[in-house]
Amino acid sequence: MRAAALSLLFTSLFAAGVAQAAPLSVCTEASPEGFDVVQYNSLTTTNASADVLMNRLVEFDAAQGKVVPSLAQSWTVSADGLTYDFKLRDGVKFHTTPYFKPTRALNADDVLFSFQRMLYPAHAWHKTAPGGYPHAQSLQLGSLIKTIEAPEPNT
Repeated sequence: MRAAALSLLFTSLFAAGVAQAAPLSVCTEASPEGFDVVQYNSLTTTNASADVLMNRLVEFDAAQGKVVPSLAQSWTVSADGLTYDFKLRDGVKFHTTPYFKPTRALNADDVLFSFQRMLYPAHAWHKTAPGGYPHAQSLQLGSLIKTIEAPEPNT
């Protein structure tokens, strides 16, 4: 029932042209630590930022019980299971704010940047997270991922 009511609300907002100007409100049990979800590991922060503001390469569809496309339209896995090649969707746009006007669509370099800043201490942006990257650290991504490359703009 709740999902149906939200769907009806959003449908009517989009139809009325109000959705573009409407502020985003998130109700949660506590305040998030911040909105750069890779710097924080609480469920509150994930619910307030990652789930509503961020897109991921893939999503998990609980109803289907499988991983489904998101920013990546498709992917392949090598026979040994050690190499994943993701093909990004074309034309994915960054959001626009009064202080940020994107000049291009998302590309593989953006995905590369997101991972490199978490995994490589020598990366210039790694130091912007004084507390580190607890989610990446808890998943041991630094030891699981050997290299990340962007061989093509959408790969």
